Amino acid sequence: MNKILLTLAAAMAICLTACAQNKEKRNMETTTPRTLVAYFSATGTTAKVARQIAGITGGTLYEITPLQAIRREADTLKALLQPFGYSPNAA
Repeated sequence: MNKILLTLAAAMAICLTACAQNKEKRNMETTTPRTLVAYFSATGTTAKVARQIAGITGGTLYEITPLQAIRREADTLKALLQPFGYSPNAA
């Protein structure tokens, strides 16, 4: 009796797994592909082309910012906030 129940449970698990895989496949087929236009532009030329590509493809535009620029902006922000008692190490 236990062998029969175990066999039925295993067969049921296999069927459920197969059904779940088919459902995922259908969802992937009906989902529209999305486009990401990621760019880095030092002079602005690449930014202009990236905007055109994003406009044509309907993609999402993302500018890659160099780490140096981010650090420079953070240092500037810290300097601006210091007169107001901001200390990055106080938190």
